[in-house]
Amino acid sequence: MLKFILLLSVIMILFACKKNNTNNSNSSTLSGVYDEVIPYDQTTRLDFVNGNTVIISGEKLINQPSLRLGTNQYQINTNGQLVFYSDSANIKDTTALWFMKESVDTLRLSTCPFDFSCMIQTFTYAFKKQ
Repeated sequence: MLKFILLLSVIMILFACKKNNTNNSNSSTLSGVYDEVIPYDQTTRLDFVNGNTVIISGEKLINQPSLRLGTNQYQINTNGQLVFYSDSANIKDTTALWFMKESVDTLRLSTCPFDFSCMIQTFTYAFKKQ
């Protein structure tokens, strides 16, 4: 009986961990206009035009020099990263940020995976959908 309870507990823990990892729904495409609210209010705007194009306007994200203003391509990786590809003025840049949709109108970006302690300085940005 004790073995059965132990086995059942392990299975429940595995399912709980699996559910927690897949609960984020980051695999969906992004759409709409998001204004930066953290660390600076309304300095950067992300306009997700379609499933792979985003227009970045306003000011550059602080400490992200390779993220170019203007039209960029983006891709959502299966590991939870939002990767921006810029090809403006023959300069090819790639910026990868971890992302999380906290709600239908809040998007968070970070230089470090969420729920993970990084040894380097981490920058986190939050955007609110208009």
